[in-house]
Amino acid sequence: MASQNPNPPVSEITPGLFIGDVGSSWNANGLRQHQIKSILSVNDEATAMWRRDSFTSIITQDRHLKMFCLDSSHQDLLVHMRRACEFIETSLAHGGVLVHCVQGVSRSTTFVIAYLMRRDRRGLDEVLADVKLKRKVRPSENFMMQLGLWGQMEYEIWEDEEKKVPKAPYAKLLKEKGLTAVLPPSAAEIAFGF
Repeated sequence: MASQNPNPPVSEITPGLFIGDVGSSWNANGLRQHQIKSILSVNDEATAMWRRDSFTSIITQDRHLKMFCLDSSHQDLLVHMRRACEFIETSLAHGGVLVHCVQGVSRSTTFVIAYLMRRDRRGLDEVLADVKLKRKVRPSENFMMQLGLWGQMEYEIWEDEEKKVPKAPYAKLLKEKGLTAVLPPSAAEIAFGF
């Protein structure tokens, strides 16, 4: 069965920042070609390919951030956005950064857009239009709504430094989605074997 993804495995969105599919995350030749030194994996399963020597010789464990994220109408990506943005920002100082999900169309795109919105202080529509010039992307309706809130809340979802009190738009989203508790990203990753 042929892939239904019209994109190449990897697309450079801004200098050194790439969106790709899951296969691009372990393609050693592609990682070298694009000088990718860090990877943000935002999908719902780990792969044994990430433990191979051909991968770990390029991407060290401290340069591979894995976040468990479903492509679902109930997935809260906002809880991960600050950490993802900080990882991308820090990692770009060391070389190229690949952000991938399964097809490189929705989840990974959402995190790249969140990063560019925050970095450049630009609106969602403008950033999305720029990304679409580089790759065919379709963040889900749920993720687009969350990106809108990300900008509205000025790239911070918490009222307090302890991250216990969500800002009003985020609290409303949690209530609407029926989410009563938000696991910290590290606990979620541990729970799902990431």
